[in-house]
Amino acid sequence: QTWWAIQQLHRRALKDSVAGKALLTAVTHARYARTRAQAVAAIAFNIGPSFPAVVAAYDTALRDTSASVRLAAVQQPQWNDIPATDSLLQAVFAHDPSDLVRAGVVDIFTRYRAPSTAERRTLMNAALSTRSYNDVIQRTALERLSEDIFYSPYPPYACDSTLVLHLETLLALQRQAKLILARLAESC
Repeated sequence: QTWWAIQQLHRRALKDSVAGKALLTAVTHARYARTRAQAVAAIAFNIGPSFPAVVAAYDTALRDTSASVRLAAVQQPQWNDIPATDSLLQAVFAHDPSDLVRAGVVDIFTRYRAPSTAERRTLMNAALSTRSYNDVIQRTALERLSEDIFYSPYPPYACDSTLVLHLETLLALQRQAKLILARLAESC
């Protein structure tokens, strides 16, 4: 029943300020984590980051006690318009206790940032050197890296010695690291 209500509010949020406020309240005060996660996705998709209250709700969602709410907040590409998104996402990657949330940060940050940015390279190198349960953070970083290297007309990480060092340490653990390292060697 709450999902239906979130959907109805989601449809009306742009035209009705009361519906938008109800979604914001659901993000911060809903009893169940699933409802809060659904509300985060709804405000990200519908309202966007143009209002200060939305930015505050996003910040609250990133500090929620439930990993599913934090993951829902991290996975919304619409938040990229918020000026402080980079620093928020880097803080989540550095301090969040959930490996899935941290992997979500790696995915969204590397998917929607220019490959040449120093922040993106720093996060990618940190993700490749971070051990986690089922290596979810490293696998996410390797997936994004392979997409960048194999499908980009201009490989963004050509001759990156720091990246090569991280990949060399993963050779015994991750099969995908071998393929990426071989492709990097071709580009140098």
